[in-house]
Amino acid sequence: MTGTALAPAAPAPPPIPDDLDAVLRRMRFPYLRKAAPEVLATARAQRWDPAEVIRILLEEEVRGRDEAGRRIRRKAVLSGAKDSHGFGLLRH
Repeated sequence: MTGTALAPAAPAPPPIPDDLDAVLRRMRFPYLRKAAPEVLATARAQRWDPAEVIRILLEEEVRGRDEAGRRIRRKAVLSGAKDSHGFGLLRH
């Protein structure tokens, strides 16, 4: 045996309040909602400026939407999807 112990896992951040979760669901911000617990816990611990918290959360939502759009377009190209006129959706 080597005698090295594993470091304990960091505790999970607390979930966001139910009312905030409901608003984020209604506004359809799934990526922001997913990132919020960790970002908010870090922001509290490091005393971030509120504007910085909002900026980071919105950047996370934009990044998630961009990635989802790329996945959808890639899937459409690979499946040979056609528009209503029979042409390919993406033309170069």
